[in-house]
Amino acid sequence: MLIDSAGVQIATTDHGGDGVPVLLTHGFGGDQTNLGPLVRRMADSFRVVTFDMRNHGASGDGEWTWDNVVADFAAVRDAHDMVRPVVAGHSLGGMVAEMYAAVHPDTRAVINIDGHGGGKPEQYIGLEAADVAERKQRLNDWQVAMTPAEPAPRPSLDEVLALTPLFDALDMFATHSAVPCPLLIFNAHGDDPIGSLPDMEWVGELMRAYRSGLGADLDALATTREDIEIAHVEATHYLIFSHADEVVERIGEFTRRH
Repeated sequence: MLIDSAGVQIATTDHGGDGVPVLLTHGFGGDQTNLGPLVRRMADSFRVVTFDMRNHGASGDGEWTWDNVVADFAAVRDAHDMVRPVVAGHSLGGMVAEMYAAVHPDTRAVINIDGHGGGKPEQYIGLEAADVAERKQRLNDWQVAMTPAEPAPRPSLDEVLALTPLFDALDMFATHSAVPCPLLIFNAHGDDPIGSLPDMEWVGELMRAYRSGLGADLDALATTREDIEIAHVEATHYLIFSHADEVVERIGEFTRRH
């Protein structure tokens, strides 16, 4: 089902169910089909609606701003008559779900599945800020070199690079604190598979340094409010595929408590 969000067509799917309503979306560069492993496991306990974010999947193109993408969440909610849904997402989708809740205080709960952004230099335990910047640039250059020219990815490589400053400027811990409802954050702290490639061990070192600092900061965040919970999972960022049972089980436990 296509719905209109301020002139942008957003592709949505209502998966049915009579349980707690959950509005769920994907990560950057993905689409709602990526969410299949979660949706299939949630069918008995939730009413799940998924959608492709703008500039992704079967949705239309439009200017990417945080306000616009938050408005897309609200448009999908209204089009599917969802009352006080749990809003959830993987990676970028989880980050935007938190932004949505920050301006919609009637949100039932938020599930952020490993959506953290690039972090701050001080979170990379054991690495100097200059080393972090150099390694992140090397990783970006490697990813650009590995992106095939055909078929053209969506979002395009130019769009990805243009959004980098927007992502780098985002302070996710300020966003966490602004969420007024129960918040479950997944932290996937397994080794990054890129780090196992030949001559790429420096990526593994970079990501282990980040996950070490990030995990400590998330645990500290959880001490500030009883309704913020952290789920540390020894998995890669793509835990929605490899650890779907564990993810859905934790979501079920969390929503029953809140």
